[in-house]
Amino acid sequence: MQQICIRSSQLAALVQWHRTGQQELSDDTAFWAWVLLWQGWEVEFICLALSASQTLTSLWRDGLEPMDILEHINELSTSQGLLTIEEMDDEFVKYLWGFSRSEDSSIEDELISIRNQFSDRYFHRNFTRP
Repeated sequence: MQQICIRSSQLAALVQWHRTGQQELSDDTAFWAWVLLWQGWEVEFICLALSASQTLTSLWRDGLEPMDILEHINELSTSQGLLTIEEMDDEFVKYLWGFSRSEDSSIEDELISIRNQFSDRYFHRNFTRP
């Protein structure tokens, strides 16, 4: 199953869609195409814990109760498709130290890129034959 690391804004859009049943009108058509695959259990959405906390804060500022937001995130991961909130453990931090940050990218973009590279490296190191 392919893993797609999503941004905090994409997690917020999923929560809002789950709450209201309406897709946020945006130009992120590629993301909504991934959502269709996700609903068919063909891809797994990964959200870094940092991005999930940013989503929680953002939606709370918009007037939603934190427990309601967490319930929607939990329901998304059990009824819609596979959604994993992933911590940044010590292996991820060690990998992060060896990565040079681009000044043109946001921190969230960099973390997602690093996570994807780390995941590919981890998979090849642990699950492929030499």
